[in-house]
Amino acid sequence: MRSCAMSLGLLFLSLPLSSLTLEFEHEPGSRQRIEARIHGAQFVNGALPAEYDQEYRTVRTVTAVDDDGAEISDLSYFNITNVLAGRQTLGVSDFLEIRYRRDGRGRLTIDSDTRVPTKHSAPAFPDGSVSPGDRWTHPATEVQDLFGDGELSRFPIDVDYVFTGYEERDGRELARIEYSFDFDLTRSSKGELHRRIERVVGSSETVLLFDFEAGTPLREEYARDYAVLVAGDVYRFVDCGTRIWHPVETLDRDGIVDELRREIREREIPDTTVEEDERGVRLTLSGILFEPDSTRFLPEVEERLEELAPILERYHEYPILLVGHTTDRGTREGRQSLALARAQAVAEHFIRDGALDSEKLTLACRVSWRTGAHPVPPAQPCYTLRS
Repeated sequence: MRSCAMSLGLLFLSLPLSSLTLEFEHEPGSRQRIEARIHGAQFVNGALPAEYDQEYRTVRTVTAVDDDGAEISDLSYFNITNVLAGRQTLGVSDFLEIRYRRDGRGRLTIDSDTRVPTKHSAPAFPDGSVSPGDRWTHPATEVQDLFGDGELSRFPIDVDYVFTGYEERDGRELARIEYSFDFDLTRSSKGELHRRIERVVGSSETVLLFDFEAGTPLREEYARDYAVLVAGDVYRFVDCGTRIWHPVETLDRDGIVDELRREIREREIPDTTVEEDERGVRLTLSGILFEPDSTRFLPEVEERLEELAPILERYHEYPILLVGHTTDRGTREGRQSLALARAQAVAEHFIRDGALDSEKLTLACRVSWRTGAHPVPPAQPCYTLRS
């Protein structure tokens, strides 16, 4: 397994600043994009049967603010690559949306059945000001779906924090905070463990860079190591990861919708609709026809894409989620694969025309199914890939 050594400590710089107050700032309507990368491995009785790499992006929106904190919505897009028995396989992706409250100190009010974030109320900051070298402890809850079966384990943790000083990045002074915890729990301990677990032992270490002027995390690196005893077998989960926070410019959704509709109407592009939804601005291209069981679209479709390219190019700087759809003919796996491949074909066409930036593009697919005379149920998400 690759090393999980953290590197933030190499950049540490103690600056002669006074004490400060650590607090999350919440601005109604503000958004952030959080990019995360994780590398992990699972051991069974010392053997290594599986490794994985996971990437996900979260769009975090502050939906409301009051004197006690903020209402927050997180919309996350996951994709995962597994190495199982020496072979690389593409995992199924999720679109996951959660809602919770957070106060200025970082304490969460969240549904106990929510598996993300895995640490509820961490990081959390003390009341009052802190100076380099100050330490504090705050309770939190660890939530894990260790066996991937949807049954969550929840256990209390006491997180130890130390404000180690300041670090300068891109001309900004940031607070550097290290926090860690360890635990050793059995079924008789406080908390709720998966019915198969007899004992769980673990530890976690995190280095956080916090922009105290903006009131937001900027970067976080962590490493953790959990061992679980199940029916005499020891399952060990080791992973490390990085999370980076980026501000997101708020879209003028109404203005973009009006502009897109006007241009589509002027260019007389058929079967193309624009509307606003909770994720942004949705452009729906109906009737994108392909040759049977193929990613080759018909000539008239290419003409339509050519008409759309200069319109999309004007929004080149924005992240794009391109979703391919297909119906229920054939096997589920086959239709998923074909839907994703067709989305890729459309994306490549727009990339060649300069209309889309491959670095800001995510692909996904949805497959609708019917059983006998029953209506088509809501589309289900399947594989998601970065272009």
